[in-house]
Amino acid sequence: MSPNEYVARLIEIGRRLYDRGLVVAAEGNVSMRDDDGRIYISASGTCLGRLDPSDIVEIGDFSGVKKPSSEYRVHVTVYENRPDIGAVCHAHPPHATAFAVTGTDFPRPLLPEAVLFVGPVATVGYETPGTEKLAENLKRYLGGHNVFLLKNHGVVTLGQNPEEAFGRMEMVENLARIAYIASALGKTEPLGEDEIRRLEKIGKSLNSDRSADD
Repeated sequence: MSPNEYVARLIEIGRRLYDRGLVVAAEGNVSMRDDDGRIYISASGTCLGRLDPSDIVEIGDFSGVKKPSSEYRVHVTVYENRPDIGAVCHAHPPHATAFAVTGTDFPRPLLPEAVLFVGPVATVGYETPGTEKLAENLKRYLGGHNVFLLKNHGVVTLGQNPEEAFGRMEMVENLARIAYIASALGKTEPLGEDEIRRLEKIGKSLNSDRSADD
């Protein structure tokens, strides 16, 4: 793909995040890594719902007027430690972020989709946004997770491409909303361990098929 195509995909993902209410105003950031290892990221202080090509900058290229998102360290840390990842989304989905700000662990899987498409959700300890310490905290969980609750901050999701990273963000918010509504109705009944193991095997097969298609 050309640089313009990478830029266009990030603009579209930013719009989706904004339209779905997963970010407001200048919240959040999105990035994508190209085949040559260059990282494109939304610029600092931009509204993801109103990005234009000048709002997507290359990390390490200081020739432009706009600076990369202050959270670029998190994105770089992901790409340095996860060669399978091609895109990162950071947003503040209200229900999922509510778990992060209350220090509540994300619920055990209630639906098959939680296992098939989201996987285990890590809770990452708070550090000031934009700092190396926050990136270091996240790094500890990168080996076994694609979704992270940042305590008192928001949510980060990873994907092979921007669409997958966005899909995980959208789904983790929906799962959090369902868990919140279900808790008001009564006791929730998570999936059993045997069923989770079966679904994990199915998920690995689905991931293998997607990788083969790519």
